[in-house]
Amino acid sequence: MTARVVVVGAGPRTAGLLGALASTLPRDVEVTVVDRGPQASSPWDAGQAAHVLSNSYARDITLTRPGVGVGTFLEWCRGVCATDLARTGGEPEELVREARGMSELDFASRGLVGSYVAAVIADATARAPFATRCTAGDVVRVRPGSAPRVDLADGRTLSADVVVLATGDDDPGPPVLGASGPRTLDALTPGQPVLVRGIGLTFHDVLAAVTVGRGGRFEHARAGLRYVPSGAEPQVWATSRTGVPLGPKLAPIALTSSTLGWDDGLALLRQCTDVPAAHRAVLDLLARVLSTTGRDLLLAQLKGVGSTAHEARRHLAAQVRSITAPEPERLAAQSCVLATLEAIAGPVLAPPSGYLERAAHATAALESIGARLTSGPPARRTRELAALVDQGVVVLAGAEEGIVPDADGWTLRTRSGERVTGFPAFVDARVHPRRALWATGPGWPRTPGGRLDVDPTTMRLRAAAGEDEHAVFVVGPSGAGAIAALPRPGGPETFFQQNDALACAVADLLSSPVDVPLVPAGSAHDVS
Repeated sequence: MTARVVVVGAGPRTAGLLGALASTLPRDVEVTVVDRGPQASSPWDAGQAAHVLSNSYARDITLTRPGVGVGTFLEWCRGVCATDLARTGGEPEELVREARGMSELDFASRGLVGSYVAAVIADATARAPFATRCTAGDVVRVRPGSAPRVDLADGRTLSADVVVLATGDDDPGPPVLGASGPRTLDALTPGQPVLVRGIGLTFHDVLAAVTVGRGGRFEHARAGLRYVPSGAEPQVWATSRTGVPLGPKLAPIALTSSTLGWDDGLALLRQCTDVPAAHRAVLDLLARVLSTTGRDLLLAQLKGVGSTAHEARRHLAAQVRSITAPEPERLAAQSCVLATLEAIAGPVLAPPSGYLERAAHATAALESIGARLTSGPPARRTRELAALVDQGVVVLAGAEEGIVPDADGWTLRTRSGERVTGFPAFVDARVHPRRALWATGPGWPRTPGGRLDVDPTTMRLRAAAGEDEHAVFVVGPSGAGAIAALPRPGGPETFFQQNDALACAVADLLSSPVDVPLVPAGSAHDVS
């Protein structure tokens, strides 16, 4: 009998996982990849506008091991042709021009990276000894258990022996909330004040859509970058918990452990048993390489110090200066935190006694620091934001105390005591909820932090005492202990090791199936 594996999601994590499944599972398996399809917005849609950028250097993108499949992103770019790109749904000629001109420190369009993801999936599918099919569908519910099922919005139900949730962050470009309910960004009218919460990566996608996406353009002037409006832009009021825009990703520099002296700091970090201790260890480590000024600026962001509108503009100006004259201490801090994260993540799959728990605590403590220092927007986005502020298209409102609906729309209360009313539209541009969690019900096991409770070695969903084992696995940020970061060429193999471990666990499960009858949808045993 053919075993059935359903993988939910067709993004980077599925691309990596399919390669591991292809080399592990036998021929008598059918793998179905279900994704929302090209008609739905996706971070990896090959048909996205060229102004929507990834926030990774081209040289840092890969989904394959060395010498396997289509290679790294840059290797694929050098050999890609229009025929290949036509299959991914993008604009072949435009994407080929971009691919051929790609250099190591470029930020590729997200459409081109999406085409690479699709190419890796297609290659893994072609190499697999088993049958693989892709189907478009919006997953509305996944029913766990020993015989899981996946319900789609169109009424179909996919029965499976194993389900893998491989979804990442939700869509970029959030809906606009207004008096008439959720709308798209296209509903914003010229000159209309719109309140945007969150000044991170998604915020820059929103800005690009309502500025250059509406015919505006940036041009170089003697004083720096200047924005020439089209007249179709709304006025964006930006706020966040800190009021400070996420700093730009700067070009890395080569640093040795002797330069930074972080060996003692890493040793201290590995001894941490709780989140506060890990925070103290990391901040102590950073304090060794930062000047007083640099440390104050960094801690203002890391600790969530609320800023006024004036302070937010001052932070932005300092970020622009750091691009044109890179600060070695900022680059040292980036490299320091990145090395620390890699040192923690590397041995997770084969940890010594007690190390796994400490690593999980320390990794949780480092997430905000890592995001601040290593996952910023492309430097050009920071320059563009400064130009938009100068032009009055964007207003930095400072740190928010709260956003509440009122009779006229929305009201912003800032931490400095200001109250700004009369916003007819509101966009929440913070990091979106993990989509995998949307399709799960209250019966799913979760950690205190709200993530799905999975075995950190196999990524299999844990079962509560007295329950049957779940034939559900989770990869990506929805699972506690999962490696959320994607791999880099020459970096740690944790991403691939985790996929290998999951593929082996799936193969073991399928080799000794449990004879459990399917439960009719809507019955008393439906745990979702």
